[in-house]
Amino acid sequence: MGFLDSLTWLVLGGDTTQIALYNAIVDVVREHPNGLAGIVKQFHAAGLGDLVDSWVGTGTNLPATADHIQHGLGQSAINAIAQQTGLTGDEVATRLARLLPRVIDTLTSKGAVTDNDFSPDRMAFLAGSSLRGARRDRTP
Repeated sequence: MGFLDSLTWLVLGGDTTQIALYNAIVDVVREHPNGLAGIVKQFHAAGLGDLVDSWVGTGTNLPATADHIQHGLGQSAINAIAQQTGLTGDEVATRLARLLPRVIDTLTSKGAVTDNDFSPDRMAFLAGSSLRGARRDRTP
């Protein structure tokens, strides 16, 4: 188990389902043709620009619902995550409604999507603070 895997395991209290969900959403963002910027653009295209912009920006995150996540990510991403985690599509969307805003919030350190969103420092910080619900003190 690598450092980030160990750190994630500790932060999430050994909850294997939560760890699988975290890993799956990181994979979705990493594998998206345009990375995090592409995910943000996808939410805009689904009419959820204000929502996703709140996660990227430096203010308060607007709350997401399972329906927002399904429309923003698309059913194929939800299905892929469900298959990877063993959860149902509805469970994935419900859990991501809590997790995805924090992931995007933490990865967008200065209120904008940047090229280093997946640097080792950002990912370690994400595992160490965002998943516990920390907000905006984002200096890794």
